[in-house]
Amino acid sequence: YEDRVALARAIANLPTPPSKRLREVFERGPGDDLRLACAGGLLRTGDDAALEWLLDRLRSSSGDPAGAEAT
Repeated sequence: YEDRVALARAIANLPTPPSKRLREVFERGPGDDLRLACAGGLLRTGDDAALEWLLDRLRSSSGDPAGAEAT
């Protein structure tokens, strides 16, 4: 799982992230860490699939609100 998170983060940080692939991982991937790793790349490509999820994480007292804020 940690390898998948690291790979997703690396792909999301490419100069031109592949939004279609990131969206697939974001939507199907288990766990918040994996979704958070994809979220920044999605937003940079103009794909707002992660926006509502990030806002929910910011409002949540559990999970990783600081990670969502940083993204």
